Amino acid sequence: MPTILYHYTNSLGYNEIIGKPVTHEGDLYIKLLSSTSAISGDAHYGSGWYFTDLPPHTGSRIGIARALWDGSYERNLEKTEYFIAFCIHGNTKIY
Repeated sequence: MPTILYHYTNSLGYNEIIGKPVTHEGDLYIKLLSSTSAISGDAHYGSGWYFTDLPPHTGSRIGIARALWDGSYERNLEKTEYFIAFCIHGNTKIY
């Protein structure tokens, strides 16, 4: 059974992600660049991809921001404006 994971972001991040599709072996993909402290200032656990299993229908944007950013949720509230859902299967290829 697939797992649904979510990436929360602001409008700029969303447009950067969705606006740059790539092709690999004839298939169209969305290229999700990794977060880095040097670029975003928001890679608390180091460079990489940040996902959560917390779906957007579980509560308010403030509640989601609190769950994801704890003490700095007010500063990060705008990062809950948009989300992208990823359906991860056991055979998902990650490039």
